[in-house]
Amino acid sequence: AVEGGAPRLDVPGAAIAAGGAGEARLQHRLSASARLSDAMLKRDRRRGALVLLCSFCTALSYCDRVNLSVGVVDMAKELNWDLQQKSEVLAAFFYGYIWSQIPGAFLAQRYGGHIVLGVCALLWSISTLAVPYLATLSHHHVVVGRITLGLFEGSVFPTIYHLFSSRIPRDERSRSLASISIGVFSGAVFSFVASPLLMHHFGWQMVFYFFGGLGLVWSAAWFAFCIFYESRDGHDVPLPCFPSRQAKRLTPAGDSEAQLNRDHLAQSQAQTWYRRLLWLSEEARSIVAHKVVLAIFYSHFCHNIGAFVMMSWLP
Repeated sequence: AVEGGAPRLDVPGAAIAAGGAGEARLQHRLSASARLSDAMLKRDRRRGALVLLCSFCTALSYCDRVNLSVGVVDMAKELNWDLQQKSEVLAAFFYGYIWSQIPGAFLAQRYGGHIVLGVCALLWSISTLAVPYLATLSHHHVVVGRITLGLFEGSVFPTIYHLFSSRIPRDERSRSLASISIGVFSGAVFSFVASPLLMHHFGWQMVFYFFGGLGLVWSAAWFAFCIFYESRDGHDVPLPCFPSRQAKRLTPAGDSEAQLNRDHLAQSQAQTWYRRLLWLSEEARSIVAHKVVLAIFYSHFCHNIGAFVMMSWLP
């Protein structure tokens, strides 16, 4: 059609509506992509915060292992400990540490790595704070306190590995584990440097008050991290390491068919667990007997015996 000498296009209403619908779909896709990017960015920040807090956790763990090695010098002079008493106090940590690693991994799988790590850090920090008081009683009380410290610290690495396996993607785990190693040796170095300064200016008691207080601060930050990110916020999701909040469905007591089903399910689960244990024993035997694994065991043993002897007996 021509109107006033200029051509005029007659566009059908259906075509206009189709164009509007296409634009709406495009806007919806763009907004969904933006929301997905925001969610991915939040998850990246959460992973970064998780790795950073776990790195500080391992640093504090090694600080509390090493501080007694330095503090025992003045403690022995003030409390009149002989060499045997000093040796018992220094070795007590490992009596607890060796027994809690496998139970710590089990508890992390059962109740969630965040809960287990936070509770263990809180309790071993209290054990560190209690050392000056225990020392006024007897060296046997200090031995008990150090065993308790080892029990709670033994769960640190199994729990962190559990968290990383469920929260960190495969392509980021190497960097994350490297940050844990950095925390380990940084904590040992920092404790060896800070402990003599604290002893010189404030006395040996301040060594344990200082590092125990740092542990309490870290525990507060860790629980704040867990509580903040556990809540549902828009496209954010709770951390999967927390135990499920869904209540178990209860079957009426008079339902005999349901009871038979539960009995059959329990029997099948028992058989499944038995077959799984057999399979795990065979797999474990094949792994442990492998020469590469034996070489890893040997190198790890040599590293640990050198590192722990120096950290426990220096100066």
